[in-house]
Amino acid sequence: MCQEEGGYYAIKGFLYQYDKAILEILSRNEGVPVYIERIQDIDCENYVLQVKHKEAADYSASKIREPIIKLLDTFVYDMSKKFCLYAYFRNQKPHSIKFKTVQELKDILKYRDKEKTENLQGKYTNEQMESFIKNFTLQFAENYEKQFEDVLKMICEKMKVEKDEAWIYHAIICDKLFKVALESEDDKRCITYEEIKKYVDKCKTITFESKYRNIVGRDKFLKTIKRKYFTFNKPNINRFERLFMIECNEIEDGTIVRYIIDALKTKYYRAGKSPAPYICFRGLNKKVLNEVKIGMVDDEQVFSDGTYFDGDIFRSDKLVNDKNVTIKFVSEENVENLKVKFKEVYDFYLSSQTTIFEDIYKIKIQVENLDEIKVLIS
Repeated sequence: MCQEEGGYYAIKGFLYQYDKAILEILSRNEGVPVYIERIQDIDCENYVLQVKHKEAADYSASKIREPIIKLLDTFVYDMSKKFCLYAYFRNQKPHSIKFKTVQELKDILKYRDKEKTENLQGKYTNEQMESFIKNFTLQFAENYEKQFEDVLKMICEKMKVEKDEAWIYHAIICDKLFKVALESEDDKRCITYEEIKKYVDKCKTITFESKYRNIVGRDKFLKTIKRKYFTFNKPNINRFERLFMIECNEIEDGTIVRYIIDALKTKYYRAGKSPAPYICFRGLNKKVLNEVKIGMVDDEQVFSDGTYFDGDIFRSDKLVNDKNVTIKFVSEENVENLKVKFKEVYDFYLSSQTTIFEDIYKIKIQVENLDEIKVLIS
């Protein structure tokens, strides 16, 4: 397996774990906390799970040995809990197994090296292993795609939304779970269904990765996001500052760059009502952008980029205070220096998200190319 494929399977396994966490959260009472990356991958009340997604592997005892060792070590420390290895293997249909004898467990805890096996099994008494198998379940689970469908179905049922929008709620919930998992203190890595509902209602950041396009389909992915975030049901839009971050290949077709500029101007600028949107083209060749600006001048389009002449320094106050312009351009290195209270930030990215303005309303959308942005904002 090449390194790139290994990374792909690792990321998919990580997402699989988070989907299982969502199922656990939504299936419990509102105030019951579910922990992520505390005791094990997931734990709740008296229930502890290790989650594995082995898309490219067939089941064998050696594939589950290490996860079971982790669970067994945790069990020896606290025998009051139930334990489960929740795993997908490509040659196993969903079903559960309960070990009937200690020997079945020992068969799993066996290496080719006899001494290594004796050292491992010697860590545990027969009584401990006997008690463990009474409290342990090996659950062969659905694959990533089927589990994702199950998550969407539960989101529809619990949050009263249609399936077309359930995956948007999924993106919101995942953003929250990622933040929970990054908490430095173990006891803070938890969340309840009640907290999830509140976060969905008040969320400031939503990330739409390419995985959603792959699962729900490109056309549906773009159509749903367009309808939800880029379609206005009234002629007047809210009057506040907006920033559009757009990651580009170094050399893009200037025609589509100009189309995006014009589309954003048409959609978001209203003279005397809604101010000129800010646009930051990340990674775009400066020559391409300059050619686009020349075309705009020729077409008598009024814009500002915070300079007075070619080679001038960037003047933040000029850009912010320029009046009667329909578009404002800002380079990536100068974005954070702007003294502007943005209320909305849209981050269209090819491979890398921006990390600025995480504390305000921010929509992050992974796109394959500028054509997809064109579809969304047209």
